[in-house]
Amino acid sequence: MIGVAALLLSLALGLSQTPLVADRTLVAEGDYIARTKVGDKVLSHWQLRQLSDGEYEVVDTSTKNASTVQTFRFDQWKMSGIA
Repeated sequence: MIGVAALLLSLALGLSQTPLVADRTLVAEGDYIARTKVGDKVLSHWQLRQLSDGEYEVVDTSTKNASTVQTFRFDQWKMSGIA
């Protein structure tokens, strides 16, 4: 019984911390590169996603150290008061 409770608790915690894929839409993605005389070197990979609430998120993952991830959030731009 305790094992089942622990499993349900860990499942609930995992789902609460992991955003669902359906709440974001991939808009664009690309790489930051460094151009050198010997060729291009990819520095990081980025993805721009629109969130279900209208805001945007950029996730930038380093290619040198995949555990280094930067996340940037942007509010939805509104044209209020502009004629």
